Amino acid sequence: MKKQRICVVGDGLSGLMAALALNKLAGLEVHLISRNNKYSRDKRTTAISASNYAFFNKVIDNLNKKSFWPSKKIDLFYETKNKKMNFLN
Repeated sequence: MKKQRICVVGDGLSGLMAALALNKLAGLEVHLISRNNKYSRDKRTTAISASNYAFFNKVIDNLNKKSFWPSKKIDLFYETKNKKMNFLN
């Protein structure tokens, strides 16, 4: 049987997790298309649910637990050139 080929476009959190999860399935060949920009560093933080964290533990071998910490309060902002807007207000 031929392997099915899957192409995941984007190297953000969703694209990377989709590629990792699909790569665990037998019979699939997964290709990830990403930007090759090693100079751009994103310093934002992403919040995930407890169930997503459990999924990461299942899908990623040797998950670095120091990259995750619990949070009790989250503020969501949209930033433009001139201002920051809090989504929750």
